[in-house]
Amino acid sequence: MKASFSILRWNRHVAVPLSLVSGIMPPLTGWAQTVKSTTAQTPEAVIVTGTRSSVKASKSMSPIAIFTAADLKKTGQTSLKNALVALDPSANNTPGYPGQLGFTTKTMSLRGLGANETLVLVNGKRRHTMSSVFYGGAMQGQSPVDLDMIPMSAVDHIEILKDGAAAQYGSDAIAGVINIILKSADHGGSVDVGYNQYGSSIGPLGDYGKGGNLNYNQGFKIGRDGFLNLTAEFVGNQSTNYGGYVPKTQGGSPVLLYPLLADGSQDPRENGNRYRQISGSPESERQSVAYNLEIPLNEKIRFYSYATYTHRTSFVAAWYRPSNSQQNIMSVYPDGYLPTDTTEDNDFQFTSGLKGDNFFGWHWDGSVNYGRNDSSIGIQNTINNSLGPDSPHNFHLQSLANSELTADFDIRHSFRTGLFKDPLQVAAGIEYRYQQYEVAAGERS
Repeated sequence: MKASFSILRWNRHVAVPLSLVSGIMPPLTGWAQTVKSTTAQTPEAVIVTGTRSSVKASKSMSPIAIFTAADLKKTGQTSLKNALVALDPSANNTPGYPGQLGFTTKTMSLRGLGANETLVLVNGKRRHTMSSVFYGGAMQGQSPVDLDMIPMSAVDHIEILKDGAAAQYGSDAIAGVINIILKSADHGGSVDVGYNQYGSSIGPLGDYGKGGNLNYNQGFKIGRDGFLNLTAEFVGNQSTNYGGYVPKTQGGSPVLLYPLLADGSQDPRENGNRYRQISGSPESERQSVAYNLEIPLNEKIRFYSYATYTHRTSFVAAWYRPSNSQQNIMSVYPDGYLPTDTTEDNDFQFTSGLKGDNFFGWHWDGSVNYGRNDSSIGIQNTINNSLGPDSPHNFHLQSLANSELTADFDIRHSFRTGLFKDPLQVAAGIEYRYQQYEVAAGERS
């Protein structure tokens, strides 16, 4: 069982007890899908996913699951992916690899389908995918979006469309659409400091998943009707361990960690500590910043921009190599060794655009969106026995990079035809998308 709690929270403009602070999803102000946050409750949530305009959730043609920032916080999780998995029963936490490295590159999937079949949007704009390419099982060859690269403190609410998503958004949305709406409050702010850990562990290795987080969010008013909302997030966790001890026998045969002695007897160290493996969540550190900006240029045109940047390092134990392993050199590691797979990610997305209400009578929205994920993969506390005792112990294995550039222009107009109760919505758009993938070799040794 994992315990988590927040030990500090403040608001710059509202001085009330924590138990009285509530947040709900406020109405939207424009087609670019930005939301004005408010502390006053509204009778019904307004959505923008699966519709050409902002409508009440009850008027949506398809059911929409809505999770507010308060819902995410109540889960006690420090990452967006884990919070959604805790809230939505159709969401699954999916590792990207069948081995230990998969713990550092988990993603989320909907309805048991591949993660690539879930379309992720931020403020209604496509989010770029990670650089790691999954292998093994149903995830073979997929490279989905890494939700952990979006700071959870920057999220106002999340809308999830499942039924009929592919009919509206195409084959990328067979499993559904996740639309992440960023905070757009123009005043107030908060700081959250949290600590979490698991109540039990197996063996002396691992550190109960001990971790902490420091989250900052602040809104600023710009001009008469503009806003700038800033977020910074720092999260760290130690590893967990559910790996037991190495048994002394298996199937009636001894399981040896050390070579036999010269007289054929077992090494006395076989009766010592046999907790050698760490299996569980990785040790990780993550630093994230984000902003969401919108300012009016005149009465009909508004400029908007948002960006996220995250740096993350992860360390996860590989399989323990015993002293008598052919992969070991006993003069270097007399008790064997436990390698550590490492992943360092740098991820960012930048979007800016213009929107207006009178392009020959049509609502319009034009934007440019660029996202990139760089991943450096390595291994520590290991050895290349073909190089002998002088082998390095830390290696850089490879570097991966995935980038995506999207430019789009959309228009929409509603017409009263007299044939329907509601206006007929007509929309059109054009999009250019350029994707690039790079692989760089690691060290020769």
